[in-house]
Amino acid sequence: LGVFFLSGCGQEDAPAPPAPAPPSALTPESYAEVIARLRPLVVTIEGELAAIQNDPLALLQQLASTQSRDTERAASGLLVSADGHIATTYRWVENVSTLRVRVNELPPLDAKVIGRDRLTGIAILKIDAEGLPTVPWPAADQKPQAGELCLALGNLGGMGIVPSLGMVGSTDWTAEIAGSGAGGLILANVMSSASHAGGGLFDVSGNFLGLLLPTSIFSDQATPPLAFALPAEEVRYVVETLIEQGRVPRGFLGIRTRDFHPEIDADAGHPGEKGALVAALAAASPATESGLEVNDVIIAVNGAPITSAVELTRQIQRQRPGDQIVLTHIRKGQRMETQVVLGDLPTQ
Repeated sequence: LGVFFLSGCGQEDAPAPPAPAPPSALTPESYAEVIARLRPLVVTIEGELAAIQNDPLALLQQLASTQSRDTERAASGLLVSADGHIATTYRWVENVSTLRVRVNELPPLDAKVIGRDRLTGIAILKIDAEGLPTVPWPAADQKPQAGELCLALGNLGGMGIVPSLGMVGSTDWTAEIAGSGAGGLILANVMSSASHAGGGLFDVSGNFLGLLLPTSIFSDQATPPLAFALPAEEVRYVVETLIEQGRVPRGFLGIRTRDFHPEIDADAGHPGEKGALVAALAAASPATESGLEVNDVIIAVNGAPITSAVELTRQIQRQRPGDQIVLTHIRKGQRMETQVVLGDLPTQ
């Protein structure tokens, strides 16, 4: 009785605790409606490896670059224009001929490659069609957050477009791998396979988050069911530029860099712990003409902090040829600012 009395003492005027907020998760019926709306935006791409004759070395190189596709010869794509432009992954189509696209269970249509961007790994295909549904580009400030639910839609080994529900794990995953961009990738724990590449990652309301990338190029970093996607903002810029110009002009600085390490780069005189150290300069490049030197440590581009060599590459690649940028760098302990007019990133 004493315990009961003490526990209730003084509680007559205390406010009642607030009721817990109702869960915001969608019902299975809601997922079905969203998936039904998104499915027509995703297409199946089929093709055959291009034949190489009388060139054993080229054949070996082709087999090495396409070994993950040997058994699946199929990929995914996203409709990005009503008149038949399709975004997919460059890596899948680089050695494929006789491309065919299946749209909404219709008979296959012939497709041709009209543009490629090696940096992001995006290729644009074109089919002869009109009045197609297209991926809705999100607003610039509409970005995913880690922990949000997401939906992935892609072709599953030529058996049709299969949806998968998961969660966004990271929105700034860095990958130092050619053909996948320099960083800022979305990492999600959704179903992934070689043929999902080129498909779409969406939030559970149907907003486009990004283009699914081939998982095999990240085999040393993660295993299924993890998938990687290029963010929608980058996809939109590359897609629109490829359709208009056939290529994506990118800024060129002309340096080779590596991460700054205080323990082994003490002679650089950088008092901080992060940055991109200039390891080499290309002859007659914008970097050389601006006065940059080997062993400079770049710590900012246009005031944006640089924490690694990958981050520097990422910032430069977002600039355009002819842009003037300001590099903040450390040279033998002295902080300096150098203006550079970027060149055009060479094809090779």
